[in-house]
Amino acid sequence: MRRADRLFRIVQYLRGRRLTTAAFLAGRLGVSLRTVYRDVRDLSLSGVPVEGEAGVGYRLKAGFDVPPLMFTLNEIEALAIGARMVEAWAGRCSPTPREPRSRRSSRRCRRSAA
Repeated sequence: MRRADRLFRIVQYLRGRRLTTAAFLAGRLGVSLRTVYRDVRDLSLSGVPVEGEAGVGYRLKAGFDVPPLMFTLNEIEALAIGARMVEAWAGRCSPTPREPRSRRSSRRCRRSAA
């Protein structure tokens, strides 16, 4: 498992439990206690509000959460209009992802009649 994935999973475990021990994290992640201690220290240094200490357990401070990505109705409408504008201005020059590479490079640009 990549280190970034492991750090993400540690944060997820800490979010879902009141008090999480390093032994629990090590068992779930398949790493040593020392690795968990280093990872928790690095998370703290990077700004994740981890409370606790080795031998006792860890938890996240209240209120720490990644906000959901939500748009208002006006923002959604603006994004849709912007996407249509980009599509109209790009015309048919852009190759489709399903086309073979050989056809992509030889395709001629046909502008849409907008």
